[in-house]
Amino acid sequence: MAGRKSEDLMVEYFAPLNPLPRTNTWGFRYRLLIHLSINPAVPFISVIITAHDRTQYLRNAVRSAMIQTLPKNEYEILVVKNFRGGIGETSNQVRIREVLVDSTPSGTKVCEGVKEAEGEIVSFLDDDDLFLSRKLMKVKEVFAAHENLGYFKNSFLTWDGRGFHHSPSPRERSEELYVYNDQKRSKFYDLFKWRAYVNSSSISVRKEVLKRGLDVLKRVNLIVDVFYFYLSLVSQCDILVSPEVLSLYRIHGANASIQVGSSWGQLAQRRIDFLKNHLLDIRTIREMIDEPPYSRQLDLDVSIDRITLAALPVSGVKAHFSDYLDWYRLYAGNWRGRIAGLVAFMPQFVKRKYAERAYRQRANM
Repeated sequence: MAGRKSEDLMVEYFAPLNPLPRTNTWGFRYRLLIHLSINPAVPFISVIITAHDRTQYLRNAVRSAMIQTLPKNEYEILVVKNFRGGIGETSNQVRIREVLVDSTPSGTKVCEGVKEAEGEIVSFLDDDDLFLSRKLMKVKEVFAAHENLGYFKNSFLTWDGRGFHHSPSPRERSEELYVYNDQKRSKFYDLFKWRAYVNSSSISVRKEVLKRGLDVLKRVNLIVDVFYFYLSLVSQCDILVSPEVLSLYRIHGANASIQVGSSWGQLAQRRIDFLKNHLLDIRTIREMIDEPPYSRQLDLDVSIDRITLAALPVSGVKAHFSDYLDWYRLYAGNWRGRIAGLVAFMPQFVKRKYAERAYRQRANM
């Protein structure tokens, strides 16, 4: 209980709570029509929060979206989940809707949210992450200022319950990176260095862009953030990446991509499960991408996943020699990395020894 109270204080610190009276659906629609008639150039925003079999973080995620500095008649919140309740108090003039979806894949939930969304812009929020109070105001500003902007990515802090850390980046960024549609191929690897594809809770996309990819999105199990990025690359829109921190990414024991507090056996199995889903998702995204250099990067990701999986004991995945060639080129000048890739072709007992050693090193960090 003490941990929950401290988290409530943290949410209020980042976004002071200003309760407003509850309103009904018709009142919301009336205010929305007035807003659009007076401010036709100001985009209306839909926040889509997704959750599956998990309630402990959802209330504060919803709350962080409720207490934005953006006027309440300029956005709505859709909570897409497979259970009833769990969102806490909704005493705000912002409209909150629950969308019940039984399917497990993250992409399916997002699809249902997009279909229900009334906004021109969609901002995503995972149930275990948080928005800072200025998040949606910034989203409004950038999309209102750039008519052809289709994809916006802000920076985020990681939070492990003890402290905050900047999102991983090769170096500190102080300026925004704006990439026009006709520059996307030439600046693709700049976007990669900026990690423009990481963390759904830091991504906002124009709904017209998303609607073009719903048939593929509904098949994506985990890495919906990577899907948004590649869909925007092949759409006729601009991309903006900002160094401004507007989201908090929570690290905990149930993270799909970051496992903490697990035993060796649990960590190995969860790592295998994650990588298999990641590999499947990359292949799914690759189906809609034929343009280089994007297609080449996805092919490289497939090779990396196969090598990594094949190096884990009892994964049941076999790597190809062509995968190792990709790995070898990736680790040019790094002999340790090149040797690590060869583990994928070793006997099971070697793979197990190598994986256990890596686990012990990580546990002692």
